[in-house]
Amino acid sequence: RQMGYTGLSLMLYEPIRNGLSPAGRDASYTSRLLAGGTAGGMGISVLNPMEVIKTQIQASSSKTSAADVFARIWRTDGILGFWAGIGPNIARTFLVCAAELGTYDEV
Repeated sequence: RQMGYTGLSLMLYEPIRNGLSPAGRDASYTSRLLAGGTAGGMGISVLNPMEVIKTQIQASSSKTSAADVFARIWRTDGILGFWAGIGPNIARTFLVCAAELGTYDEV
């Protein structure tokens, strides 16, 4: 989960940063923060289903598999069930990735 999310965020960061910068100029610190946050938000949007499955496995009082959780979510909530909690997840990862990617790129 973390490798996919981090890899996707890193892959998206540079093109977003470059798109926010005037042609031929270095990105400002604000642009780097915005690009980092946007890359993180996009990354978690794609991988939120893994987060939902992981969280439900951890919260289960009995032993359960990812396949069982997947089937239960699909049966009870349909495809939208895999994006439960997406708003708070995007807010959290936007802030974390803005700080991490934007700041590390500035240094």
